[in-house]
Amino acid sequence: MIILDRSYDMLSPVMHDYLYGPLLFDLVPMKGNTTTVKSGGNVINAVLDDSDGLWMKMNSLHLAEVLIRITDEFKEFVSSNTQKNMTKMKDSEVPDMDTMSSVLKEMPKYQELMRKYTIHLSLAQDCMKKFNEKDIKGLSILEQSIITGIDDKGTIVENKKIVSAISKLSKDYPKITEEDIIRILLMYLATYDLPKNDKETVIKSVTTVEKRDILKNLVNLGIGADIGAKKVQRREPKMSREEFELFKKRDSETKYQINRSIPKAAKVLLDAFKGNLPLDQFPFVANDKPENYKAKPKPAAGISIKKGNLNWADDKNDRENNPRLMLFMIGGLSHQEICHITNLQNGNYINSNI
Repeated sequence: MIILDRSYDMLSPVMHDYLYGPLLFDLVPMKGNTTTVKSGGNVINAVLDDSDGLWMKMNSLHLAEVLIRITDEFKEFVSSNTQKNMTKMKDSEVPDMDTMSSVLKEMPKYQELMRKYTIHLSLAQDCMKKFNEKDIKGLSILEQSIITGIDDKGTIVENKKIVSAISKLSKDYPKITEEDIIRILLMYLATYDLPKNDKETVIKSVTTVEKRDILKNLVNLGIGADIGAKKVQRREPKMSREEFELFKKRDSETKYQINRSIPKAAKVLLDAFKGNLPLDQFPFVANDKPENYKAKPKPAAGISIKKGNLNWADDKNDRENNPRLMLFMIGGLSHQEICHITNLQNGNYINSNI
């Protein structure tokens, strides 16, 4: 089990992504995990949770891939089920009640699935429209330069170039919202230590006192504190060669544009699976190897554990053949982090139950 604090990674929750789930919660009005879709003059409530199989299958995919897959699956679904029901009706020259009843009984199931396809096709199309209107792709390129310190070819991006791009946000992105500007400034302040005057200039670029406080309050998370920096310097390391190679591998496996960086929580799980967690940050995993688990765990005083309930905990073969990684983030995980962790697991980068 790995326990992290939200301040361990303040960048992932505010960066834009290309994945369907994170974009949906970013661009479409939501109440909790519920939104609405207009279809045929009707308003449909869409609840996005594990009861929606299509959502569970699609939410961590690239938005462009979701649009293609939903469209193709919808066409195939309509075609196959129309033929199936028509075949049933044609089996008899005069359909009897049993045949008609069988067809009608199946219709509610089809209607519910049709409803799911309609909902997600509409949501994905709405996401793509807003993605293009707000030029999220352009903002993501700038965000990735800030976070990683390099471009998609591995060339170092100098701070002057980043500052110049930030200063021209309103000009280069006419439809940018102040919320998106604040998000980029949050990333910049979380990535770079600035001299006091430079930091004050960045904060004053935001129009309202309330929103300036958002930037100032980073210090309460131990980020951007005045350490007496005499010049601008990165407080977060640039993307390493190993991380860049992982990006190139992930990039080669898709035909769509992806972010260079992955959330720190995903990196931690990947390093844990490989046994590469840095011991200066995670000293308690120094001896965390299967061969060291020999003694059976003892229940805490006052707790009764029935025999057999924790067999997996002291079963060496089970741990080796069915490894588990547990992550607890104090402050909660963002949609980006959950989706990237899912994709690392689905892509067999992490062969473990998470």
